[in-house]
Amino acid sequence: MARISVCPTEGKKFGPLDGPFTLFGEADDPEIDMIVIAFARQVSGGMSFYNNQAGFAESSLFKSFAVECFEELKSDDPQSAALLTDLTVDCRSLDDEIRADKIWQLHRAILATLPGVRFLD
Repeated sequence: MARISVCPTEGKKFGPLDGPFTLFGEADDPEIDMIVIAFARQVSGGMSFYNNQAGFAESSLFKSFAVECFEELKSDDPQSAALLTDLTVDCRSLDDEIRADKIWQLHRAILATLPGVRFLD
């Protein structure tokens, strides 16, 4: 099972997902962060956001689109999809400011749609 760490960027600069955080994969699987970034970009780039009263993370449109993207990945690149299954996301180094950041909330919601994902808060 793969694991990534989400960490603040130095000086609150934008990281690879356009927020003040970056991702690091484990040393034994250095490409997992690039796979996660590609998946998150695919989902966020294909979403049109609307004023859902419960928020985008609870939107059935959002959830179904993210699942559809994962199913497409499973079909096109089963090895990458397998790495995203049962993914552990270590968020313990994030401060309250980053946790409240809308870009982080979006990408956390995207990661939450992955099968078997676990967050370490």
